[in-house]
Amino acid sequence: MRAVGRQADERRRRHPGPGEDDDPHAVPCGVRVDARRPLRQLADDVLDVASDSADSGKTPGTDLREGVPTLPVLHALASKDPADARLRALLSEPLTDDALHAEALTLLRAHHAMELARLDARRWAAQARALLDPLPDIPAKSALTALCDAVVSRTG
Repeated sequence: MRAVGRQADERRRRHPGPGEDDDPHAVPCGVRVDARRPLRQLADDVLDVASDSADSGKTPGTDLREGVPTLPVLHALASKDPADARLRALLSEPLTDDALHAEALTLLRAHHAMELARLDARRWAAQARALLDPLPDIPAKSALTALCDAVVSRTG
């Protein structure tokens, strides 16, 4: 067991992980890569419901039809408002029927869950931009900051 521990220590010494070397920017860059993926997914979740296929190139409601629990769906299912009972019922069942799928998509597009999901995406973007703050002002930082903004602006 000690040999394994020594091997791990040696690997860390030769190949330091984020924050384990002298580069003050290692942690923000490493974390930013991890933070970007959820941001893009949150934006895609909103796009799946809100987009027009001519704008996004995606068929609206694809995730909804496939039963993927996207952020807008999760927000809608969490609603306790009695007025949302029909939407919750639709979202709780497979949406293979075209008419039921269209009804669910229409109700979800008008639901405040969409704004909650957009707020979540904006919050993730702000966190990603904050991780970039310690980096020097170079073109790469500007590009990454612009990427955060572009991903969020895709959410409609």
